[in-house]
Amino acid sequence: MTGKRLVPAVLSIAIFLSAVLLACSDAASEGEPVGEPGASIIQPDGTAMLRLVNEEGKSVTLAAEIADDAAEMQKGLSMRESLDPDAGMLFVFHRPSPGFWMKDTSIPLSVAFIAKCGEIVHIAHMEPLSLRIHGTRIAHEFGLEVNEGWFEQNGIGIGDKLELPPELRSNGCA
Repeated sequence: MTGKRLVPAVLSIAIFLSAVLLACSDAASEGEPVGEPGASIIQPDGTAMLRLVNEEGKSVTLAAEIADDAAEMQKGLSMRESLDPDAGMLFVFHRPSPGFWMKDTSIPLSVAFIAKCGEIVHIAHMEPLSLRIHGTRIAHEFGLEVNEGWFEQNGIGIGDKLELPPELRSNGCA
């Protein structure tokens, strides 16, 4: 290649790479996961960026702590004074869930019960410091606790989907 042909080729590559890097940095700065939908992974600190998608295709992201052992699930979000607006906790059940209660939890919360492939099957609103058990008879493998009203405020309801991180997907789920 001659010098006259090399300059436009190098310039084209540089422009392309700049556009790709800019697009990635814009998505990251807005708090959006970068990469394939549902490709978020659980971080070493036990958190993940989760994406929920409603029936119209609108998606919202949420920073979630992952509770996947008995001690984490028992503690949950109790003993806290607040929860960031777009934060929550995803409970991963290894056996049928007895439900959720709000003993020692002073933050009003909503919980979505989620089937093994990510479909929201039930949502309950929970009163702070209550001993009432909130559950559902519909099969579910996850529970997602958020600030009360978060699902409604973000257009998420029953039948909508949580895009599960690969580590949590069951066989046969997309």
